[in-house]
Amino acid sequence: MRPPAGPHAARGRNDRAASRRTPGRTHALLQSEVARSGTLATVRAPDVIASCVAFLCVRGEDDAIRFGGTAFYVGVKAEHADHGWGYLVTARHNITAAEQYPALLGRFNLTGGGTEYFQLPNSWMFPDDDSSDVAILRLDPRNDVDLLPIGERLFMTPEHLASYDVGIGDEVIVMGLFSQHAGQNRNVAILRSGVISAMPGEPLEDRRIGSSYHGYLVEMRSFGGLSGSPVFVRLDKRRVGDAPSYYLLGIMRGHWDYSGPVQFPDDERDALNMGIAIVTPWADAMKVLFSEEERCWRRASDRRL
Repeated sequence: MRPPAGPHAARGRNDRAASRRTPGRTHALLQSEVARSGTLATVRAPDVIASCVAFLCVRGEDDAIRFGGTAFYVGVKAEHADHGWGYLVTARHNITAAEQYPALLGRFNLTGGGTEYFQLPNSWMFPDDDSSDVAILRLDPRNDVDLLPIGERLFMTPEHLASYDVGIGDEVIVMGLFSQHAGQNRNVAILRSGVISAMPGEPLEDRRIGSSYHGYLVEMRSFGGLSGSPVFVRLDKRRVGDAPSYYLLGIMRGHWDYSGPVQFPDDERDALNMGIAIVTPWADAMKVLFSEEERCWRRASDRRL
């Protein structure tokens, strides 16, 4: 895993960065999220799915805000302490596409209403594999930021994939930015649904970078703005019993047919959309979250508390 380029929190010149939330607060959110998700086994998506996302944007030369992608919040429990650590996750190409701008911003909903823009520090972590479209940032939002973490219990691990027999035809949903309607006073995340069309196996080709990668093919009409969104698979009670019915399957990568240079905002040429989206497996993100380097950082941080 590539280490972050700097500290996990930074204050921008014109936009306030998210300050640290106490570990106890993070742990409480993780516990409440698990409680809610464990009792909802219906077609309606649990509240945490709608409340885990933020919108990525940049400020153009005309000072106008341009929305371009989605990021979402996950939580990892500390190994030997009663709290958790938060991370913001998105697609790697969202980060690289925003490099031509002075700063990458995140727009977050606030618990008291309205939104606020935060400058995101340039401390993203990436998998060692350049073809893996994953970017992760250590993040503890302020207490007034309306953001719920997806906890480890909802991570689709390789073991879950096998034991729950996840495969072609299983229903999936994605929650993220609709670039034509981001919302005025609140982030308006929309939900799209579809089914798994093909499992990761045969490698796919990314002609932009000239290398192959693995991903799910999902029958779903995606569009610019959904890149980096969380993708969940819904499993029926016959397979999961009383366990949560929604699991974090992966991260929205983009359209199957799109191969041109990525812009920001993410102009994925909706007119050429063939109805097949590509999803990066969540296992790619777990390689970063649970790498030895990141485990060591969490242990060292725990000792300093």
